[in-house]
Amino acid sequence: MRTKARNIEPSVRIGKFGATHTTVEEIKRQLKARKLVKVKLLKNAPVEDAKELGAELAGKTTAQLIDVVGRVVVLYRA
Repeated sequence: MRTKARNIEPSVRIGKFGATHTTVEEIKRQLKARKLVKVKLLKNAPVEDAKELGAELAGKTTAQLIDVVGRVVVLYRA
């Protein structure tokens, strides 16, 4: 999955409002359509730890956290 994730662009961006309900719903929608989603945390996102947010997003979207590189989170749902 990590290899496949390298070839896709981030399709969801989380900014200054953080991971809102709308953002989580969009991630769910994209996971249903694509199975693999890359989320970019912008510099103004109120996030201390990208791994922690990735785990939180995985829990809220019933997905697996595949990878966290810098401020990019990769999620997968079978």
